[in-house]
Amino acid sequence: TYTADGALAGGNRHSCAIVNGYSMCWGVNDKGQLGVGNTVDGYRPVTSAVILSNGANKVSAGGDSTCAVSQGGLFCWGDNSNGKLGLDPATVPNRVAPTEVSFFTNNSGTYGYVSDVSVGETNVCAITGDVRVFCWGKNDAKQVGASGAPVSNAITTPTQVTGLPSGGNITAISVGYSHACAIVNSDLYCWGTNGSYELGNTTSGSQYATKVNVTGAFTAVSAGKNFTCAILNGVANCWGINDSGQLAAALSTTRRAAPTAIAAPGNTLQATAISAGDSHACAVLQGASYCWGKNNSGQIGNGTPSAAVVTPYKVTTGVMSDGRVSIGIGAGDATSCSVANGLINCWGDNSNMQAGAQTGATVLSPVTTQWYRYELNRNKGIFY
Repeated sequence: TYTADGALAGGNRHSCAIVNGYSMCWGVNDKGQLGVGNTVDGYRPVTSAVILSNGANKVSAGGDSTCAVSQGGLFCWGDNSNGKLGLDPATVPNRVAPTEVSFFTNNSGTYGYVSDVSVGETNVCAITGDVRVFCWGKNDAKQVGASGAPVSNAITTPTQVTGLPSGGNITAISVGYSHACAIVNSDLYCWGTNGSYELGNTTSGSQYATKVNVTGAFTAVSAGKNFTCAILNGVANCWGINDSGQLAAALSTTRRAAPTAIAAPGNTLQATAISAGDSHACAVLQGASYCWGKNNSGQIGNGTPSAAVVTPYKVTTGVMSDGRVSIGIGAGDATSCSVANGLINCWGDNSNMQAGAQTGATVLSPVTTQWYRYELNRNKGIFY
């Protein structure tokens, strides 16, 4: 039995998931972001090298890069233009196969092994076993989050984020376009650029880690492009820019500086997973996949492309019409994927096969990609 476990990730033009402990990716591969040792695009989920086989439990895709946690080690591949792989981009512009970020391996005795990772457009952040957050990559807007870190296009050494409560329980990390957020002791802290109030306050300019001052408990967070979504007290909330309805609010609301529940019916439904993409967002609400925001490529899943969908739409088209139960959700640049009934289902932009369909520039209704069943059997020497 081959089952996707709910860990999904969407980059600019590629998608990834964890299936039975394997990191699998599909879509564009011009920078090696699929991690298969070449630069050939693929609509079929393929395993990201043997080193990640049967041991990966976290995967994250952002921009044209991918990282995964496998047996406590952190491996990254794809684009390295901002040092996201932890390597000097002047000598290593990209990597087509998973490469271990040696900083964490070399310092595992001090910080413990990596427990989670998030890849953004130009940055990567990770949580270590001793509950610290380290970030690296571009740092022109404090998105590395370290006081005293130099303004740089590429910080290649993971640097500890300052301003977070010492010894706090860090349960989630998410990196967006040029900001990041972490949940510490059920509180939310964000850092980086704040031009659209994506940090949850109205203070202008870039900031180091700042607490989002609201009452309640955060259980999940996802940083998108100039906006943030999170689960607060069991309800999906979003804030930041709203030029495409990505806050699930009328377009007359240009931006918000504080977490605000998404529009009905989402504000009355229990949220268990949430993901912010480029200009749209999706969430699992009471076992169903809902999406809202920009819909130029059909990424909302309602079967009809449009400029914006400001009301959370329950995805019931295509293969999702059978009522399958969702446990995971991922919003990429203009593609959405869910894990439902153990299957990977995607819709939206498919210009580089990132929706898992062999043909078609857009996938307007969800399709199930099941090639990973063959791929995992092939890895085991079983052929059809």
